[in-house]
Amino acid sequence: MSYQYKYEIHCHTSEGSVCGKVSAKQIVEFYAEKKYTGIVITDHFTGSTTVPKHYKWKDRVDHFFTGFEAAKAEGDKCGLDVFASLEYSDRGNDFLFYGAGKEFLLENPDMRDIGLPSLLKRVRDAGIFIIHAHPFLQADWIPEIKLIPEFTDAVQVTHSGSKPPSVAEALDRRARWYADEYGLIKVGGSDTHHFERLRLSGIAAERKAKDIMDLVALIKEGKTEVIKPEYVNEE
Repeated sequence: MSYQYKYEIHCHTSEGSVCGKVSAKQIVEFYAEKKYTGIVITDHFTGSTTVPKHYKWKDRVDHFFTGFEAAKAEGDKCGLDVFASLEYSDRGNDFLFYGAGKEFLLENPDMRDIGLPSLLKRVRDAGIFIIHAHPFLQADWIPEIKLIPEFTDAVQVTHSGSKPPSVAEALDRRARWYADEYGLIKVGGSDTHHFERLRLSGIAAERKAKDIMDLVALIKEGKTEVIKPEYVNEE
């Protein structure tokens, strides 16, 4: 790895994701200990979200950012940069929207109703960077694998430690094939939900990113590289 500024691009908090098993404070402490420069909080906006379904749209949006806000406060204390993003799930097909802040969400209250291809086009037209997270993940809640390269900017080519090493590595190979076949950017991420048997990854950057869109700029300019996955906390 030739770049020194390390970023986790995909992690969850218990405040924002039902499937998240560690708090925003614990996430920040963990990555600060691992000498990462920053993290991107990608809590679930659909699917496994802690946002109550009966909330009005504005209240849904406000509640969604509680995990990020808690992590940002902790990051400011210890010097870890914390950026906000979201994970959008559609029948198990998951996409990270880099640059989809409160303003975009408030302006698009119908985003859950227009279908995935139409949503991805709208997101792309708004200048938001789209990462297909773990595109070949197989699980009982995923009825089919759906690839939409025309509305995808980058592919997460490292998978979490929830699978045995041989399976995770096979999923990585398929993701790299997908990125190569369609000329998409490769990024690494850990999809952190807990710390048990975590397969830690991410991206390393040429310089420190000022904010989420500056991180996107580094990715687009080819000034990042995938961090080789490493299992931590295997016991």
